[in-house]
Amino acid sequence: MVSPSINSPNLRPIDIRKDLSAIADLIELCFRDHLDADGQIYLEQMRRAADNAHYFTWAMNRKLQMPVSGYVWEDCGQITGNVSLMPVNKDGSRVFMIANVAVHPDYRHLGIGRALTEKALAYSQQQGSQSAWLQVRDDNLEATHIYSSLGFVERTRRSTWIVDPAGYSPPTLNTSGFRIGRRRKSDWPQHTSWLDVIYPSDIRWNLPMNQKLFKPGFKQAVWRFLNDFNIHHWVARLEQHPVGVVSWTSSHLAEDYLWLATAPENEPQVITYLLPQVIKSRITRRPMSLNYPAGKADVAFIKAGFVKQNTLIWMEKKLPP
Repeated sequence: MVSPSINSPNLRPIDIRKDLSAIADLIELCFRDHLDADGQIYLEQMRRAADNAHYFTWAMNRKLQMPVSGYVWEDCGQITGNVSLMPVNKDGSRVFMIANVAVHPDYRHLGIGRALTEKALAYSQQQGSQSAWLQVRDDNLEATHIYSSLGFVERTRRSTWIVDPAGYSPPTLNTSGFRIGRRRKSDWPQHTSWLDVIYPSDIRWNLPMNQKLFKPGFKQAVWRFLNDFNIHHWVARLEQHPVGVVSWTSSHLAEDYLWLATAPENEPQVITYLLPQVIKSRITRRPMSLNYPAGKADVAFIKAGFVKQNTLIWMEKKLPP
């Protein structure tokens, strides 16, 4: 085999019509120990798109995450490596997310993953992107080392917490003094201030969250209705003052979303009191996920009945013009 580099003949652009099924198989092989329900849906979408041109067109129109660009490593007619590139709008500028960096187990430690990532960076720069981003599990030390050596810098760490309402047993805690109610219009300035801290703009662009749609008002309500976007808010109050807000939004993936907004001094109490009340409300019978800064309030989330799904390191590499 030719020594891996971005100019290797084995490295070529993805052929959408021909490669999707093989790429799905490779991703499943490489990440099967860490694939969550959303990952399984993603692979199913890829395979359906590979088999059905009409579904592929529909998926593109719905802006589902199809790897429309990227590169593969092919050896003797077999796809043994892959990297996907996804353009994303970040603060009005286009950046690229590098994803699905996968190498067949029989071809690892040869430099293929590094060559694929370098090729993705070169493409991103050619397209005028100001930076490239990727996410890597915090326990994947080998991949993290490779990305660091290529100039990627850690920007943040985020954990995903999961809870399933089926069979949920809320904790027994002393919650005297707390009251739960609907969010009032007057709560919005405090609510949005908390959201800005927990979900800052530097990371919000790559979360399934549009903070403008959390805002109360007729215009937002009409947009949510026309786009079949469901959202509900619960507020915890202490002596009539809001101390935390939990918002639920629907999703077309495996889990619906919860968004927690509170101040650091009230964080444990809000998590262990308000979140169980939201789960018990049966707003949905589907599992729910909550994205939160890594290492914050882990004990409280566990007490509230959540399970940590993963912690991802968000890394960025600035690209020269």
